[in-house]
Parts: sequence; structure tokens; C-alpha cells
Amino acid sequence: MDENELISLFTKADLTSVFHQYCLDGNYNEVQAMISKLTYEELNQIEPNGYTALHAAVLCNHLDIVKLLLNHGCSQTILNRYGRTAYQDAHTDEMRILFVRPRSQRFFDNNTTESFKLFIANGNNIDMKKDIPDSWFKGYVRAEDTRESQFILALGQAPFLIRKIYQNRIEFINMQSLYSLIIANVSRTHKEYVEVNNLYQTFAKKRNIDHLLKLYTLETDIYSALQTQPDSFTILVYLYLTELKERAYRGHTYRGAKMNQPDIAAYRWALSNQNYILETRSIQSMSKDESVAQEFAELQPGDKRYSVIFVYDFPERCKTAIDLTKISNDLPLLSHYEKEQEVTLLPFTLFTVCNIETASTTSQYRITLRNVPVPKQSALMAFKNLRH
Repeated sequence: MDENELISLFTKADLTSVFHQYCLDGNYNEVQAMISKLTYEELNQIEPNGYTALHAAVLCNHLDIVKLLLNHGCSQTILNRYGRTAYQDAHTDEMRILFVRPRSQRFFDNNTTESFKLFIANGNNIDMKKDIPDSWFKGYVRAEDTRESQFILALGQAPFLIRKIYQNRIEFINMQSLYSLIIANVSRTHKEYVEVNNLYQTFAKKRNIDHLLKLYTLETDIYSALQTQPDSFTILVYLYLTELKERAYRGHTYRGAKMNQPDIAAYRWALSNQNYILETRSIQSMSKDESVAQEFAELQPGDKRYSVIFVYDFPERCKTAIDLTKISNDLPLLSHYEKEQEVTLLPFTLFTVCNIETASTTSQYRITLRNVPVPKQSALMAFKNLRH
């Protein structure tokens, strides 16, 4: 801790709450006795010195108290008086590792061919059974253009009045559907229940899509549920897509996978047939940091599959690849886990397979997908095409 932080941390110390003082002093027993009695707001309040209890415990390097606070669902995205998260105030690796998400499937695909649909770019007829690998059968669609993608993107970017007409029709029912999914997947005893509920209710009241994106990054079963039931969340994000235009991502992102040879063969087939476009059919978490994806691609002993790293190439800013990292003071961190450097990829994003290579030392496959911009149309024209 530098001198300025030390001074500011103890400034107005006599005005801070008793709980904050216990976190500052490292009084674990008192913190443990009080923590379950505090409301979510009390647990995360910024004290007169400009810090939350979590910031104070981190800066004073009280590892046991930080672990206790995180286990009780303390928010990791709140900024202190200097605009820093608690993770950014951690000065040791031992402290930083407490902020790492428990091992999960977030940046990893077990069934990559279920994550995409396959489209014909030029509209020519083909013999599906003869020309397309078996693993691509499900979800194959013949289309001269990707009509669903064009419609939902056009709707998200439509003029305010047109968007409001659709919004009034479908927003309420999708909010109900999403809330039902939340209730089914986050029990009242879950450590993140209070924050999940708070974020959802704040979105319902203020209609700020940032709150739903924060909710998505929490470590709950909601992420897994959205892999098979993405519709309500996806539609709500698309309805507010214009608010996220400054988070549209350009660059490279990474995602791990474990695949069998037939799955890899499907991507080789797509590589050799450049008239075909992949469309994402699920919500996917990607990282700007390749090392994050590598952790999820590691094979366990006895696993006969191949380790794969997907490289997503966005030559231009992509509206459906949403950067959840801190971009500026006006565009703060949205992810609950800062180290992950997450970019969230929405369904209906288009790609071509542009390269497949194998590392000579590790035999790991590296598959590069290049983003294809969705053709622009007005919402009305896209809707007419969708109906035909």
C-alpha cells in the first residue's frame, strides 16, 4: 500500500461503520459474527473514507477476512475513491487468487458443433447427406442470407420509435421468462442470491442493460442454463444494443475447447468450403487474455480428446461482441471477475473458419474464426424477409 492510500484509508476512520473498522483492523471473529446480520447494501457501502469493507481488508492484506467477504457475496465491481476495484488494490498473488472464479465451463466448449448453425452464403442447393459432416446436421439451414441475424440486429439498432413498438410487445414477457430462469437456478441460500436479485430488480426499475450483463458474469448456474435457454436474455440485450455501442469489440478473443476428431473434421470441412458461414446459436464467454482460455483447454489425465483454442478475429468493431472490461471511467468494468478480461458473444453472430493449425510441441489445435458483418437492413425489411 502506498502512502497516499494509507492516508486516505484511515481518513475519517472515526466516521466509518463498526463493521468497516473490524475489516480494517483484521478482527476476523467480529467480522464473522456481524456479516450475516448485514443487508446487501450495508455489506457493500462506500464509507466516508471512500472505501468498502472489501477494499479495506484487501489493502490491509487480511486474507482470511477477504475470503469471508467474498464467500458472502461481496460485490467485486464497486470502485473506491480512486476509481479502483478491490482486485486492483490487491498487491500480492496470494490475495489476487482469491478473486479468481472457481473452475467452471465458462470459457470452454464441450460440444462446439452445438454452438453454431451452418449457412450457405451463396444460396446454392447442396446434398446435405453427401456434403456436410454428420456433426453439422442438427441446426443446418439453407438460406440465401442469414435472415434471423439481420432481423434481430436491425431490431436492436432500429430508430427509437420502432424499437419501442417491439419493446412494449416482447420486453415484459422476456423479463418474466428470465426471472423464472433465475429463480430456478439460484437458490435463496446461494451466496450470490442477494446480488443476483438486486441486479435484476435494478434492471427492471432503471432499464440499464449493464445490470443484466453484471448478473450474467456472477458464478451461478444461470450461465449453464443460458447455454440451453438463451432466448430471454438474448432478446433483452438486443433490445438495448444501442446503449452498448461503445463496448462493441474489435481485436482477438480466445476460448478453450476439447474436441474429438469428427468435430475437428467438421471445422476442416468448413475451412475448405468458404461459401459457408457459421452462426453462433448460444451465448459464449471469450477472453481477451489467451492464458485464461488455455486454462480451460487443459486435458485431464485419461481424456482422449484434443485440446483446442478458438481464436475469434474481429477485424471491425462487432456490436454483438460486448467488451465487459473497463474501457474508461464512463465505461467501467462489468464483469464480476476482472482477471478474466471477458468479452461476451451473443447468438446470431456470423463467422467463417479461416485457419486451422496444430502446435508441434503440444499437438493442440488452433482454430481461427473471422467475424462476418451481418448485412444491414431496416427492421421493417428484415421482418418482411423473415416472414417469407
